[in-house]
Amino acid sequence: MKQISAGDLTSAVDDAYGVFIKDFADYLSPIGLKISRHTYRAPRRPQNAREVTRPRFMTLLRRCVAFGIDPSDLFLDPVGAAKSACLLEFARLDLPADIKPRKSVELVGLALDRLQSELSKSDYDQLPSLTEIAHQLGVSKGFLNYHHGDLCAKYARHRTGCRNKKAGAEIERSTDFLLSGPIAQYPSGKFPSLDHLAEAAVQELGVGVRIARIAVGVVLKKQLGRREATRRRKASV
Repeated sequence: MKQISAGDLTSAVDDAYGVFIKDFADYLSPIGLKISRHTYRAPRRPQNAREVTRPRFMTLLRRCVAFGIDPSDLFLDPVGAAKSACLLEFARLDLPADIKPRKSVELVGLALDRLQSELSKSDYDQLPSLTEIAHQLGVSKGFLNYHHGDLCAKYARHRTGCRNKKAGAEIERSTDFLLSGPIAQYPSGKFPSLDHLAEAAVQELGVGVRIARIAVGVVLKKQLGRREATRRRKASV
C-alpha cells in the first residue's frame, strides 16, 4: 500500500504470481539437482511448475512472507523476485552437519587402475589387502566392492594364491633345513621335543611358528611314516 500511495507502483505484470511460481521452480530445480550430486541426501525441491489459480490478496501476502520477498517486487518483477526467493531457499537448506560428500568419478577410475596394478604383482609381501587399498585411496572397502565387485573378488583370489605359494615355499625351505641335520638329532638334549625342532626353524629361517610346525610334521612323516609321526606328535602335545 505504501508503494501505491507513493506512486511507485502504478502497474503490475500480468499474472505476476503465476510467472513467479514458474520461474521459482525453474531456478531452484537445477540447484537442487546440483546439490544432490554431491550429497547423499537430495535437498527439498519443488514439484514441476503447473497452472496455479490466483490466490486471494491476503493469501498472496502470506505467501510472500513465506518466500521472504516484498509483495511489490512480486508485482513489478516476478522473475527477479523468483531469483531472490530461490537464493533464500538455497540458503535455508538444512543439510546435516555430518553429511559426507559423494566420492568423485575420478576416484572410481583411480580405484580401477590401482586394482589392476596390484593384480600384476606376484610377491605376496607387496600385495596390500583391500582394506589397505581403500584406506590409501580415501574410500571404504564397500566403495571398492560396489564399483569393482568382480575385480575385487579376482584380486582377493590372486592375493590368497600368492599367500599359499609363499607358504608352500617356506614349508619346503623349512623341511630342507630340518632334514639337513636337526631331525637326525631328535630326540636329544638339544632337541628333546618337536617344539624345539620348530623353534630351531623359526630362529634359523625366520618363518612363522605355524609354518615351522607344518614342516616338522612333513619331516616326521618322511622319516617315520604317517602312523608313527602322528603318535609322536600326540605324545609331544
